Amino acid sequence: MTAMRTKRPPNSFMLFRAAVALDKSTEENTDQISIRKAASIAWKDLSESKKDQWKALAEKTAAEHRVANPGYRYVPGPTKQERKEVKAKATANKKSLRAKAKKKLDKSSAFPNIPPAV
Repeated sequence: MTAMRTKRPPNSFMLFRAAVALDKSTEENTDQISIRKAASIAWKDLSESKKDQWKALAEKTAAEHRVANPGYRYVPGPTKQERKEVKAKATANKKSLRAKAKKKLDKSSAFPNIPPAV
């Protein structure tokens, strides 16, 4: 069984967005797209002093995260390009294996009455 992955602590905008989502949850139209747009617009319009308050909250949250997870270290996953390369390699390997199996089947005379696949 694998251990649960520890999430990164939220930054100031993520905390702000969560607060906006709570405010918007009482409204009728609460799809994630409209919440994300509203949060983005509100964040851009926010004064620097208000943003500093959210940054201080993010620092406090990060400090709590460090206490709760002393051995935590952020390790980013593979990039999109790296995932593409791995997938391409796997696909090429599958095609190669299929071609070898087909060649082997064509050469074998296990089914003499059936003509080889073309």
